[in-house]
Amino acid sequence: PLTDVDGDAVWDSVRHVTHLPASRPLWRINVAPAKAAGLLAALDETAWVLDWAGALAWVASRTDASVIRKAAITAGGHAMLVRADAALRAEVPALHPPAPGVARLEASVRRAFDPDGVFDTGRF
Repeated sequence: PLTDVDGDAVWDSVRHVTHLPASRPLWRINVAPAKAAGLLAALDETAWVLDWAGALAWVASRTDASVIRKAAITAGGHAMLVRADAALRAEVPALHPPAPGVARLEASVRRAFDPDGVFDTGRF
C-alpha cells in the first residue's frame, strides 16, 4: 500500500503529466475512444498517455502543430496546446481553432453579451 505522501506524489505526477518529456510541447487531445489508436499512429516521435478510456490523449511531441491538429480533426476531435516554449506559444494558439460556423456563432454570442467589447481581452 502507498503512504499518504507516496499517494500524493503519484497523483501530483498524474495531475502535472510529469511522466511525459518536459522537453517536448504537451498537447491535450480529445477524441472518441475508438479513434485514439489511429490518432497516435498518425503522430511521429511522440510520447503519450491515454485517459478517459482513450477519449483524452496527453501527447508530448515535436510534431508540427498543424499535423497534430489535422490528426485530431481527422479523428473527430480537437487539440489544445498545454505546454510549450515561448516561441511556439507565440506562433500557435493554445485553443484549437473552431470550425467557421462555430466561430461565427461564438462571435455572435460574444457580441450579444458584450456589445461594447469590454471583456474582450483578445486571449481567445
